[in-house]
Amino acid sequence: MKKIRKRKIAALSAAFAMCISICPSFAVSVYAEGTVSNVVSDAKVLPEWVPTDFCSALDFVREHGSSYVEGNVVCIVKKTDKYDLYRADISPEYSDDVIVNESYRFEEEEGSAAYDEYLEYLDRNFGFRDSEMLEFLPDISYEVMVIAPSKAGEFDVSLVRSYENGKEAERKDLSFEASGDKVTETDVYAWLPDCDKEYYAFLEENGVISVIDGFVVFCDQPCYDGGYTWNNTQDGTGRMKCVMDKSITEDNFIPLPPGSAPNEMLLYTPSVPGTVEMTWGSYRTWESDSYYSLGEACFKLNDDGSIEKIDSSEVKYPIYGDCNNDGNATLMDMVVLHKWLQGTGKLSALVNADINKDGKVNIFDFAELKRVLTLK
Repeated sequence: MKKIRKRKIAALSAAFAMCISICPSFAVSVYAEGTVSNVVSDAKVLPEWVPTDFCSALDFVREHGSSYVEGNVVCIVKKTDKYDLYRADISPEYSDDVIVNESYRFEEEEGSAAYDEYLEYLDRNFGFRDSEMLEFLPDISYEVMVIAPSKAGEFDVSLVRSYENGKEAERKDLSFEASGDKVTETDVYAWLPDCDKEYYAFLEENGVISVIDGFVVFCDQPCYDGGYTWNNTQDGTGRMKCVMDKSITEDNFIPLPPGSAPNEMLLYTPSVPGTVEMTWGSYRTWESDSYYSLGEACFKLNDDGSIEKIDSSEVKYPIYGDCNNDGNATLMDMVVLHKWLQGTGKLSALVNADINKDGKVNIFDFAELKRVLTLK
């Protein structure tokens, strides 16, 4: 079932991307709002791939996601609607280098020719019923920012999405370096996909599990609508921590059908040096037999933070309960752990003290160690 679901989702994404590229653009009326700094008098100086209306902004996000860099130009496009507000904050010293700052929106009243043509487009390409089409009407706008740095140096752009009440919902920090006639993106999003097209290209090149720039990257499609959730277990003398859970399809113009799964990526960095065996799975909390494996791999986590993929035979496993790291779990280890929990002692092997293997060392591990030693 999982493979069939993946094929359907991939087919839907591919079909939509293909339709956008080969079908004639449906007629829409577009208005632009916003300000333009350093207004470019000759529009020809802007690359052809820079969006100039609602339709081309839609094409951009399907092709590049929220940001794209080519030559000396950075283009950022984000979706906003009446529930979520969006802004882009740029380093002050580069604010004068923002040459385009526009908002483009689909705006047609029900019954107009463009409105009807859009509904026909959805029906023709996706087979949506009338009741479903109402969910996909573009009650959104695309915010387009173009930056052309006039000087060498580093600058940041923070993409902030907020709720109506002003509370911050999401932040994405981008970093760039301008040098001569070239701009280079230096943050994790330089290689991390942020649209379905980039995700499938990444998956084809790197596989489900990979090591990139000091991260272990895991890719899959958790079916949240089906009640499934991630599960990651680790064993060995090393440990990893998840620093990002990125949903690639969260910004899709066309939402996924109910029961579908988004393309998602988990990023891990080392927290304890050593060797570690990592396994990923998915399960329903209310079904004991619903777990199924998604992948596994073994890594060596070096003291300098670098990561190497290794064979399972190279993994060294901890002696759980051996808190003083003398090779045995004894009553002395209870004393050591108790002092550490009180803040008056040290642990020679932190991983060994995680007796219940939940990724934390606390009073529950002390209770489990006491139970295990009592049974000896």
